[in-house]
Amino acid sequence: GKAYPIDFTTISDDSDNRYYVQEFKNFSTNSGNGTTPITDKISQFIAPDCITLGGNGCFYNCKNLTKVKLSDDFKSFASRSFVNCTSLVDFTPRTFAKATTVAIGSFAECSSLAGEFYFPKCTTVGEGVFSGCTNLKSVKMPNLKVISASAFKNCTNLEDVEFSKDLYKISTRAFYGCASLPGDIIRSLLHPGIKNLGSSNTDVKDIFTE
Repeated sequence: GKAYPIDFTTISDDSDNRYYVQEFKNFSTNSGNGTTPITDKISQFIAPDCITLGGNGCFYNCKNLTKVKLSDDFKSFASRSFVNCTSLVDFTPRTFAKATTVAIGSFAECSSLAGEFYFPKCTTVGEGVFSGCTNLKSVKMPNLKVISASAFKNCTNLEDVEFSKDLYKISTRAFYGCASLPGDIIRSLLHPGIKNLGSSNTDVKDIFTE
């Protein structure tokens, strides 16, 4: 069926008072008869004043979602915010100057999402944060000291990453399937300050397996 955009750029009442959508939680994913009429149809989400996504899985499985616009001051992701948004190509901002955390699975399986992301203040990322983003090219988090499990799993076109020079832990399957990640970058990640690789001696080999 037809896809629909949702635009919160301008909201005002009869007196022309302006309102700002600063937090969004989620769409209903259960119509009562097993279908998901909203998530199946939404094509764009434009909310230039939104600084917080507060609902777990708020855009889960929105497979027709192609464009998202949030505030340049955006600072807080919900867990699994955009899981399986396989058509999402146009996403802004790409620099998150105020976000210190990116929640578990925030962009997991966004297979059409390309280009780069920059998180200058991010110190924590959840498991599988970019897992399955097969077209992603670059992620820079210069203050991140721990790379979570499966963070970039199967990011097959990932070519450039940047983390803290004090990086001390790379968790299991963090870069599993990242066949395009250059050897010199991998070597730079495995610097002498690394104290923890994987979660046990049996899964260290899975961190960078192609």
